[in-house]
Amino acid sequence: MKYSLCFAASLLLLAGCQNDRPTAAQEEIIRHLDAIGTSIDKLGESLEKSRKTEPTGAVRRLGGAFEADPAKLAAIPPLPDKPTDEQIKSYLAAIADASAGQNSFGPGNPQVAMYRKIGPGHLSLLLPEMSGEPRNYHMIYALPALVGPADKKTALAALAGQPELLVPILKNGWGKEIKKEMFAVMAGSRSFSIQNQKKEIIELVENDEDRKQLIQAFIVQPNLFFLYDDLAKMPGVNATDLINQAWESQRFNSQNWTLQPLALQAARRGNLEAFGYLINKFCTRTPNDYFNDDILIFLALATGQPLQAEKLQNWYSENRDKLMFDPATKHYQVKK
Repeated sequence: MKYSLCFAASLLLLAGCQNDRPTAAQEEIIRHLDAIGTSIDKLGESLEKSRKTEPTGAVRRLGGAFEADPAKLAAIPPLPDKPTDEQIKSYLAAIADASAGQNSFGPGNPQVAMYRKIGPGHLSLLLPEMSGEPRNYHMIYALPALVGPADKKTALAALAGQPELLVPILKNGWGKEIKKEMFAVMAGSRSFSIQNQKKEIIELVENDEDRKQLIQAFIVQPNLFFLYDDLAKMPGVNATDLINQAWESQRFNSQNWTLQPLALQAARRGNLEAFGYLINKFCTRTPNDYFNDDILIFLALATGQPLQAEKLQNWYSENRDKLMFDPATKHYQVKK
C-alpha cells in the first residue's frame, strides 16, 4: 500500500516539475500521503505482532473464538482401563497442551468426554486442574462423572475451595453430612448446573434452621432463583416477602442473568420498583437484548397499555407516584 502512495506522490512531483517545483497544494498532499503511509506501516506491524501472539495450540473459528486443535486432541493416546497416577497426569497435560488458548467452551467439547474417561477415584489428582486461572471449564463439566465413593473424603474436605464440587456431592447424597458448609457455599458462589440438583437441595432442609439458611442463600445468590417456587411453599414462608428480599439484595447486580425473571416475580406481587425496572428494560431494549415473552404478556395485562415503548414510558412517567397494585386483578392502576 505504501508503494502505491509513493507512486502517487511521484506523479505529483513530476507534474510539479513542469513548473520547476511542486506547488504548495501538491506539497500538502504529499505530506498527507507520507502520513498515511506511515500509519499503514504501523498497522501492518501491529497485525503481524498480533498474529505472532495468537495461541499456538488453538484454532481460530468464526467470530474470533479459539477452539482446541482437533488434530492434537485426536493424537492423544487413550488411557488404559486401570491407569496409574503418572499416566493420568500425562493425559491431563496432553489435553491441557492441546487446549492452550481456547476461549470458547461448552459441554459438547471433546475434552469433556475425554476427561470423563478418567472415571471416579482420582479426585486428588484432578483438583489442581480446577484451581487458578484460566478455569478448566471442560473439567468442571465432566466433574460429576469423576467423583465416586472413593473420592468422598477428598470431595467433602475440598468443597469450601472448590464450589464446583457441590453438584457431585449432591448427586452422591453426601450433602446432609455437611449441611452448614453446603448452605454457605451455595450462598457464596455460583455452581455449574446446580439447578439440576433441585430435589437434592430441597431435601437438605430438615428443620427450621436448615430452612433459614437455605432461604438466606436464595436471597443473596442469583444462581438459586430456580428454588423460589419450592421455598415459597415451605411452612412459615411468605412468598411476597421472600421475593421482595431477594429483589432488594440482587437488584443492583449487573452480572445477574436472573434479574429479569426475579423482577417479574416481584412485580407480580406488587413491587413497584421491580415493575418500573421491567418497564424501563422494555422501553430501552435493543434488537439484541434478551426479553422474556412472559414479561411482555405481564406488562400488557398489568398496565392495560399498548406495548409501544414511547407510550408505555410516558404512561409510567406520568403516573409513577400514583400507581397502586390490585392483588385481585394483578393490575397496576392509577389512583383516582
